Amino acid sequence: MHIKIAPSVGIITQFKFFTTLLVLSFCVFYSGLFSPASANPASHRAIATDKDPKPDNPFFNSPRITFDCTALDTLEIQPAMIDTLQGDTTGGPTNLPGYSCAPWYEEGPEHIYRLDVLSDLELFAGLRDMGDQDLDIFLLNDCDTDSCLVGANTELSIQLTTGTYYLIVDGAGSGSNVAAGPYKVALETRYLGVPPQICEPDFCEPVTCGIESASFSDDLFGQANLVQTFDCSNIIERGGEAWFAVTLEGKHDFSAKAHSLHSSLDAALWIFDSCGPDAQCLAFVDDAIAGGEENIEWINDTQDEITVFLALDSYHPVSQEFMGTYTLDFTCVSNVPTEKTSWGSVRALYRQPRK
Repeated sequence: MHIKIAPSVGIITQFKFFTTLLVLSFCVFYSGLFSPASANPASHRAIATDKDPKPDNPFFNSPRITFDCTALDTLEIQPAMIDTLQGDTTGGPTNLPGYSCAPWYEEGPEHIYRLDVLSDLELFAGLRDMGDQDLDIFLLNDCDTDSCLVGANTELSIQLTTGTYYLIVDGAGSGSNVAAGPYKVALETRYLGVPPQICEPDFCEPVTCGIESASFSDDLFGQANLVQTFDCSNIIERGGEAWFAVTLEGKHDFSAKAHSLHSSLDAALWIFDSCGPDAQCLAFVDDAIAGGEENIEWINDTQDEITVFLALDSYHPVSQEFMGTYTLDFTCVSNVPTEKTSWGSVRALYRQPRK
């Protein structure tokens, strides 16, 4: 099909098209230079997991500064590690007044740690034992402030590929009002996704979800903390989990209710589609306070039987036996719509035959 355009209209149309294309190209180029995604190529997911986030400073202007990467210490990082860093920023260097990833002034002294990540993993870093000093924590993948991947008031979680990173503890504030002092940094690493051992035989409690309900009662005390954060939630669930492999028939729903909880147990529920680095989070809930019940549900809208993995987790680790008691109920129903019969068809069943 050919469309004829009057010469004057064609010139105007082509000019508008060229102008629009030029503007769009500039916008794409500009956003590519300054978007967080381009600044954070090594990070799959980075979140500040602060329970009390620091408010933005509306007057903050982040300067780009290249700095000396000399570190206080160098650590080789791999999955399934737990470590603690300890130091005191008092009298330390004051080379980094702010970072591109956090809208606060950081003109206090800073400490730099080099992290050599040996394989893909998830890193958690949390400041501890700071007293009343306002110290913050940052992770960068190069020696300039524009390479900041994530900054946090007290703690962060980030997925990392292999490479070299710089963990910085810095003092908040500006001018003469800056923070400095002692600190500890808790470091924990995990395999990406859902740890593969969860899919091993006999690891999970099997739940065959058909018509009947199922109920389990136990204690989370002593359970391993295998999942802490995921892309479906920015809440850090620090407790160990109880795991269930739920096999669901095609066209069925299931719901799970955690109840009869110890008054100190702040429960959460996760549902994952599989194990390993490619696992996807299907659902998450942590709505209630300690002692309150949690409810979650998932729908299998396919015709096939599917197995998903449910974890009962907790916001705080269970410190003593019997403080993690719970009951978890599963209820399964068919989601096939009931076939409806019209009233006319029902009447036809009872219609008297003509004589």
